[in-house]
Amino acid sequence: MHAATTEQAQTAGPWARSAPPAAQLERSALRRLTREVGNRRFGQIAARARDREEILPSGPVHPAVASLLARAVSARASRLDGRALTEDPFAEIEGRRRPPVRALQRLTITQITPDSELRSGKCGQRNVQWIFSLDKPAPEDGYIVQHIEGTEDIAGCPGPRSGTMTKTSDFWEAWFVNRGEIVEWQMRAGNFNFTDGSTRGPAPNKVGLQSSDGTVKFFGKSTTGDLGKDSVAPADPASTWGPGKVPTSGALPSTPTKPAWWDNTPIEGPAVRQARSEWNCCDPDEKKHTSRVTAYPPRPQRCEVKDWF
Repeated sequence: MHAATTEQAQTAGPWARSAPPAAQLERSALRRLTREVGNRRFGQIAARARDREEILPSGPVHPAVASLLARAVSARASRLDGRALTEDPFAEIEGRRRPPVRALQRLTITQITPDSELRSGKCGQRNVQWIFSLDKPAPEDGYIVQHIEGTEDIAGCPGPRSGTMTKTSDFWEAWFVNRGEIVEWQMRAGNFNFTDGSTRGPAPNKVGLQSSDGTVKFFGKSTTGDLGKDSVAPADPASTWGPGKVPTSGALPSTPTKPAWWDNTPIEGPAVRQARSEWNCCDPDEKKHTSRVTAYPPRPQRCEVKDWF
């Protein structure tokens, strides 16, 4: 959000795929395969399997790999029948060290909260700020979209807290990014020096724990459609997005409804951020009150420059 107060994690959507077909290999083939892997000749197995050659046995079987190999044999049969479910069904068996088929570009979240803001708050007060930036220039107009989930456990004095965090907010907000840029348009225009902020006022005479958790992704406008901009409503009056749809997002386009495309593969992301306040302001002596603010990602460490003589 921009300037407005905020009271407040990554899952890719399930791939549409059918159940793997039953392996078309005899039990003897599985035994030969387990013997081969028991002898740690992963590369030879994969190479022969890809070339559709027979897998020859050597060495004693290792029982711990039987379950893994059963899945690999089924995948091999699917691959030879032209129905492979993955680009390389033997990647898992070969040490599981291969990079994913498509690595997402990195979306960066940088905390810029001054130390004074993190340390001076009383009774849960905080004002944490972040900058969201793309790793590469946006290939098209699009939106940095954040899913916010707020939870809390707050009790009146003398307490104690219940011990259970209750969800208090759940919504999405968006920042428009022009094609060729790496930050949202308002930052690019110099109107803001941060992207997102999580702000709370003090809650005296209470003991509490409150957390605002954000999951951030970048989608092209071809995926999201028109969500609007700061103080600008989308062209479609029936859109669930718009400034003021969620009051804590201020002028940003926001919605309390999960977007249909949220679980699609983004252009960049996901990345996560969190702001958390924990306090106890119940003691009659204010000097014994406690209030602690933590934020993630942590603020980058600054290197001290020293003169050496």
